Amino acid sequence: MGKTEKADHYLSRFPLPDPLLSLRRYRFDRPNVFQDPSIAARLKVADKVYQTEWPGFGPQRNRALAWCEHDWVLSIDADEVLTPELKVEIDQVLSEPELDANFIKMPWHTYFFGKLLKHGRYSTPQGKLFLKTGASFKDRQVHETLLLPYEKVRVLKSAIIHH
Repeated sequence: MGKTEKADHYLSRFPLPDPLLSLRRYRFDRPNVFQDPSIAARLKVADKVYQTEWPGFGPQRNRALAWCEHDWVLSIDADEVLTPELKVEIDQVLSEPELDANFIKMPWHTYFFGKLLKHGRYSTPQGKLFLKTGASFKDRQVHETLLLPYEKVRVLKSAIIHH
């Protein structure tokens, strides 16, 4: 499956409430957003699609963070999929009136050649959901890190799937 097909496949399975924001780097060979098949795939499922030049991972995530309209942000990549169980668990946690966390981690089930990796970084819970207030990403080209003014972590039981 190519990038366009993967984006269409994963975004169409994205079981989250709106608005869904999708960010895609600008392609100089396709200056018209509607000529880019991966943008067309995103337009089918996302409420807002932004096409930008590529400043690096940290600046790109900060740009997306600035465009987010709600208090909680779920930051995932196109090759990550929320299971129905995870969506239910997220909804339950965010509905708690006395939620005492600003950083939600979830098991990260990474599949490599169709097999679940059970050891190392790819098997540890990853922080993908966080309270936007005061959040930013390190201004790095690669290996961007989420920065929070303080961390009050909650770890969920349901996994996010990473391909």
